[in-house]
Amino acid sequence: MSMYNWDDVRFFLEVARCGSVSLAATKLNVNHTTVARRIQAFEKEQGVTLFERSNTGYQISSAGNDIIEIAKELEQKNQQIARLLQGRDQQLSGEITITLPHDLYEMCLAKPLAKFQRDYPNIILNFIVSKGVKNLAAREADIAVRFTPAPPEYLIGREVAKLNNGIYRGEVETCGYTPIVCWSNEVTPPIWATEHLHNPRIVARFDDLYGMYKAVEANVGYARLPHYVVRSHPHTHVQKLDAQLPESKWGIWVLSHADLRDTARVKVCKDYLYKVLMKTKATFDGQISEK
Repeated sequence: MSMYNWDDVRFFLEVARCGSVSLAATKLNVNHTTVARRIQAFEKEQGVTLFERSNTGYQISSAGNDIIEIAKELEQKNQQIARLLQGRDQQLSGEITITLPHDLYEMCLAKPLAKFQRDYPNIILNFIVSKGVKNLAAREADIAVRFTPAPPEYLIGREVAKLNNGIYRGEVETCGYTPIVCWSNEVTPPIWATEHLHNPRIVARFDDLYGMYKAVEANVGYARLPHYVVRSHPHTHVQKLDAQLPESKWGIWVLSHADLRDTARVKVCKDYLYKVLMKTKATFDGQISEK
């Protein structure tokens, strides 16, 4: 048995997690034949079978199970080495990957971040605005602008404001019931609707915040929306009801991994994001007068 190559371990872990060469290839951003070839070569080099192949995919073998926890520890150490080395970078150049909700980017941060790129032309910003929380410990992103009640302990940053909500409507006709727009996982009218509206009835569901806002704007029904979404559209006819909702436990945070606290480009970008969002703090927490 020879010494392992870290890339072999990396490919092994991804196939073990996905149970499929094709899915692992997508995660690793390589061709599926490359993954299959690397796994086969790793098994031949080590003289063991790490996966049982079948029509349904790759099932980890007993030998694979023996090493998987050690492989995960090696992965964590490798990520830590990369973060610590990046953390010593004092150059205001290079790449920064920022993960944030697409609606927050579109409504609040697109223009300010365009100015940041003009001010720091040697920094390239990579944006991840798709659904799902990215793992900063695994270096899936460098900075997160995240809606959360409490960030993980390994992340450092500041809370900008609470993400408060209101009940909003367009020009809606009630007709004996109040039409409401809800989230996809809500089966029955939620508490905000039953407490503040007459005979609420779900007429539409969404898995996307901006889509929900556009439905309200199109007069589909009433919805509970974060204040910032509506206030980002100053010329809209959407109106807030005079109904007091409990303060949200969720806040908007600007975060990065603790190991990157001294990376110059990450620090300057985080500070910039925080200052920009603080200028519109009242837009998020609702502490301004309504129209």
